[in-house]
Formats: sequence, structure tokens, C-alpha cells
Amino acid sequence: MEPNLRDTPLRRFNTFWWGLALFLSFAIAAVLVKNAVQDNVIDAETEKGKVRTETYNKIKAEQLKERNSYSDNGDGTVKVKPEDVFGLGKEMGLLQQPSASSMAHGKKFN
Repeated sequence: MEPNLRDTPLRRFNTFWWGLALFLSFAIAAVLVKNAVQDNVIDAETEKGKVRTETYNKIKAEQLKERNSYSDNGDGTVKVKPEDVFGLGKEMGLLQQPSASSMAHGKKFN
């Protein structure tokens, strides 16, 4: 292998510092570009969070209003009408009292 006469310790030292200076200039340029562009950025998570917070507050207020509409028993429980809790059962007629049938069942008892 032939020795390279252009490879000297001074050139290696100089190349190292030029590389370091180039790296730092790129870092400074990146920071400047980031700061210039960052002012126009809208954080999507924050925007979605506002909608979620509004929805949460609305639901919480409705639940609190519903909770306060029942009478308190004094022991940490409340008295609630079954049809308020079981709305589907009320719609289906499950909470109504059974009525007597007008049809004879045909059975004879002794």
C-alpha cells in the first residue's frame, strides 16, 4: 500500500473541526426553521380534547340532575321508581301488573 502524502495530522484536525462546524450550522438552521413553522401548528390532541371535555361535562351534568331528582334515604342510598331505572321494561310492558284473562283454561280441579 502506498503512503498518502496528503494525509497529515494537521489535515485530520482541520477536517474534524470543519465537520463539527457543519453539523452545528445544520442544527442551528433546523432550530430556526422549527421555530418559524411551529407558530402555525395546531395540536390535534388538544382540539379533540376540548370536544371530549365538553361531552364529559354535559353527560356529568345530566347524570347529576337525574341523581338529584330522587329522594335520599339518608344512608347513602336513594329511592328510585323502577320505571325510571328500567325504561325498556316499561316500554315492553314488563312492569305492568298482570290482568285476569277472560278465557277459560279448560282444567278441572277436584
